[in-house]
Amino acid sequence: VPTSTRMETLIVGTRVAVTTGKEPENVGIVRFIGQTKFAEGDWYGVELDTPTGKNDGAVQGVQYFDCQPRHGIFVKKKTLRVLSATMHKSQEGITKQPSQQDRPADEKSGEKKAQAASPAAR
Repeated sequence: VPTSTRMETLIVGTRVAVTTGKEPENVGIVRFIGQTKFAEGDWYGVELDTPTGKNDGAVQGVQYFDCQPRHGIFVKKKTLRVLSATMHKSQEGITKQPSQQDRPADEKSGEKKAQAASPAAR
């Protein structure tokens, strides 16, 4: 299978082309993957390189990710084509589903240090 047609794993931060069939292909970075309040199913929020989108990462008053006005669009996976898994822009504004937010790394490592230190303190 040629590389250009092979579908790679889509994750937040993946560089993609959006093909909806109505306009020329848009290019951007996946900033959100998950369920939304505006429609059922899994949606992919993409920050486009150009102001050809429909929003700023917010739909119906819910902010799913941050980007400039008209740079955001929500699409289904079938409209995306992976260009590169490498980040081309800053990772600022990348959002996960709220239920999947991770705790800060220093908080996690602090617990491990405390657990490791407790046997020696006894």
